[in-house]
Amino acid sequence: MSWYYDDEEVRRYSGNAVSKISQRDHHLMMNFWIPSWDKWHNGFDPAEMPWYARYDWVEVYDYTGDENDPFSFRWRDNFDTFDYSRWKKSNNWSFNDNQVTFMDHQVYTENGELVLKLQWKTDPVEDPSEDEDEEE
Repeated sequence: MSWYYDDEEVRRYSGNAVSKISQRDHHLMMNFWIPSWDKWHNGFDPAEMPWYARYDWVEVYDYTGDENDPFSFRWRDNFDTFDYSRWKKSNNWSFNDNQVTFMDHQVYTENGELVLKLQWKTDPVEDPSEDEDEEE
């Protein structure tokens, strides 16, 4: 099992680790947050915000266990629109050790990209998707 960023492999699991992982239910999450751990957020300056994470596309594969072809393509999202059947936007939600509250208006599609916006809590709220990503 492997993860890629800009076509470069950044993490890989193999052997028993893959077997254990492949036997569990999964879901794919993408988020953008500031941890409360000192080593991770030292130098944080809210004046530099807002920050953006942009995704061009996501592909999902099933692990088949086949030695010659261990993955089978399932689907791809090019983010031309926000697909509510695939993705869920969190709203006013957070978790322990997270200095960010996820808001649904900070997740939208723009120019064929999924955009996750991180802004300081005192910044004025702007919703660039205004009607673009409305669920039908």
